[in-house]
Amino acid sequence: MDWWSVTIEAQTDGQAPMDDEALEKFLDLIEPYDGSVGVGTELPTWDATISLEADSAADGLTEAVRILTVLAADAGLPVWPVVRAEVIRADVRDDRPILPPSRE
Repeated sequence: MDWWSVTIEAQTDGQAPMDDEALEKFLDLIEPYDGSVGVGTELPTWDATISLEADSAADGLTEAVRILTVLAADAGLPVWPVVRAEVIRADVRDDRPILPPSRE
């Protein structure tokens, strides 16, 4: 079994905007997974990254999507469709150099 870092992004489907209190609760709920949360402002989105153990990238993705969508709903976030997902093995992620921000 390996550790995986999984990020998913959910995008508006026309529902009401996100509530700051719900975002804070979501962050609290994913904290045991070393979680982080982000939001998009131009087009309403939320994204979250968690770490978990799984046998494969596919298993890690499946479990992370399940965890994050359940916890997002529990926190009161809109249940929007997942539009992007990324899985990376933790040791590979940790070996990547940190690049400076683009200056476009």
